[in-house]
Amino acid sequence: MLDDRPREWEMLALQGDFSQMPDPLLWRESGRLAHFLDGYREAGGFDELCDLAASKAAEARSTGVWCGSALELWQCLFFEHRAARHTGSDPGYGEELCAALRSALLALEPGEARRLATRLTSL
Repeated sequence: MLDDRPREWEMLALQGDFSQMPDPLLWRESGRLAHFLDGYREAGGFDELCDLAASKAAEARSTGVWCGSALELWQCLFFEHRAARHTGSDPGYGEELCAALRSALLALEPGEARRLATRLTSL
């Protein structure tokens, strides 16, 4: 269950400032962040999100590295947290996905970060 009180870094992330995200960003602490983005809407629906998440996870298993844009990785994080809610289990690669997303968010130019933030909503 998510703590009801947003952390300061989460409030900043909602504004497109990802500089205060914890390092490392841990799977168990990424649930609220994952749900700031509606992965179903962003992917175009449940099936599209499943396809994206499955292909990115397969690529990560094959190469050992999570690759993709910040938006794609955030959609994957959303999907994996939704799946974990239903299965009750960690995907087994949550820490690596969180690290890749954190890196991708920190690499965004300020304008890109602001545009991404327009797609976010607090819980």
